[in-house]
Amino acid sequence: MMPWANARESRLRSNTNYGAAYRRNRNECLRLAGWRCQIRLPGVCIGAASQADHITAVADGGGHELANLRAACSPCHKARTAQQGGGYRRSPGGRGDPDCTPRTSWS
Repeated sequence: MMPWANARESRLRSNTNYGAAYRRNRNECLRLAGWRCQIRLPGVCIGAASQADHITAVADGGGHELANLRAACSPCHKARTAQQGGGYRRSPGGRGDPDCTPRTSWS
């Protein structure tokens, strides 16, 4: 096993949201898809899937079950997450980032 693969697995194990059931379903999702990306965004997709994308975000009520996962290549997964507003970055209540405050007064 490659050293960076160990680091990735340890990140998955250390995150309390991603337990053994998720890892099992992730591997099964990738295997069933033949390790090919199922999102297939034009101009982005590289074809080879290495990640599992949640069809319905966990924050929106989706879970880690196999029916809610699909195989994705890294560029497609990043693009899809960005299109969704990066669900993990959204604050409760959907407030988003605060307004910018200028630091320099030019008067």
